[in-house]
Amino acid sequence: MTGFGALLGLTSAGFTAPSFAIFTDLMAGWVCAPGRRTITAMITVADPAGRRAHDAYHRNAATAPGR
Repeated sequence: MTGFGALLGLTSAGFTAPSFAIFTDLMAGWVCAPGRRTITAMITVADPAGRRAHDAYHRNAATAPGR
């Protein structure tokens, strides 16, 4: 496990397993996205193959803990 993965793992208790998977994708996209870090930019970087529906990421960001 990477240090970044371990850091994200500390937040896993606040999520269900599916929402934590989406959260980790978004955080990886946040780190790697060039320019403005919008949800759409993060999805483009984190999930270029489109494994999940685009709206799943937006829904997760809107309902995630700490929001």
